[in-house]
Amino acid sequence: MGAAMAVRGIKGAVMMIVGTDECGVMISKTGGVYPEPIEKGHFIWRWEPLLPSNAKILTFSARSEEYRKSVQGSLPSADIYSLQIQQGPDFSYHFDFDIALQAEPPELVSLVASGRIQAQDDLGGYLEQAADRIAALSARFLMAEAEREPGAVLAAYSTEQILAGIGREGDLAGIAVRSITVRQARVPDVALYLKAKESFDGFQQQVGTELSSLARKQAESIVSDNRAVNKLTKIGETLKKYPELADVLKNSDTTAVLKALDTLQ
Repeated sequence: MGAAMAVRGIKGAVMMIVGTDECGVMISKTGGVYPEPIEKGHFIWRWEPLLPSNAKILTFSARSEEYRKSVQGSLPSADIYSLQIQQGPDFSYHFDFDIALQAEPPELVSLVASGRIQAQDDLGGYLEQAADRIAALSARFLMAEAEREPGAVLAAYSTEQILAGIGREGDLAGIAVRSITVRQARVPDVALYLKAKESFDGFQQQVGTELSSLARKQAESIVSDNRAVNKLTKIGETLKKYPELADVLKNSDTTAVLKALDTLQ
């Protein structure tokens, strides 16, 4: 960035000047961050630069920066739901945006005061993060629009429409969004996705019912087996106590004897 100038003026004050398409923030040892940005065409007279090494002016680009951002992904459980449809539809989405934005001069002062930026590279990183957030929110808004109005030409949405759709959720205080251009928009068939989801949910419910039935049958079988073991245990204990019953079992109707033993407590 170009260097800011401090021009000695009258009555012990200094006029601070920045270059074209620049914005400056003055920091002094005596006063900290000066709350007013230094902009081209706005004259500011201050005394702080009169003291040697007391003040410095950080300069930043006042031009908007352009970022090309892509947002892509798939609807929740898209791979699973796709299997419910014979054609195996693609439930992924993809957006390409060109986003132009800049930090407003008062925001630059706040960013310097908070220690978030000290140089142009810091500002570039801050704006990059803002562009990422704007792209993500724009994609979510356009996805909702595609669901609300199937067949809508999403690439035709204007910057104003997208910003209105994002609303306050964008948390864009201090950021001037100059333009959001939808270069490419590919969205899945949301109606088909919902049908696939409904089909899968129905399948899951049926599987759950079958598993519950199977578990109930297995439980009944286990209970029956336990009863049989208990019967045999009782028979074994009875034979140990009364060995003479072994001859009875040999010479009698075994089924009738077992039925009789069922009454044993």
